[in-house]
Amino acid sequence: QYRTKIVPIVISVKILGSEPATRIPLIYGIHGDNNSVVIQNFTLDITPPPEIIYKSGPGSSDGMNVLGIVIFSATMGIMLGRMGKNGMPLVSFCQCLNECVMKIVAV
Repeated sequence: QYRTKIVPIVISVKILGSEPATRIPLIYGIHGDNNSVVIQNFTLDITPPPEIIYKSGPGSSDGMNVLGIVIFSATMGIMLGRMGKNGMPLVSFCQCLNECVMKIVAV
């Protein structure tokens, strides 16, 4: 069965010298042993995430498509029931086929 396959392609981040990294100055305090506060500051370099491009291509799925069979069977049964006398020959054929399959399975 046909299924669209989506493949992510990662484009690497540019070399460090070509684009400056974003610097964020942060100040934080730590409580010491005697409830004294030690204040330190540092800068955090943020590297941008890599770009991801998604490309679609042909693919396939290994499972069976049972939904189509179920919908067809239900629709066929409903329509044969609505047809009345005109649908009786096909209903009789399906009942005979069902009995035959049940006898084959019982063996």
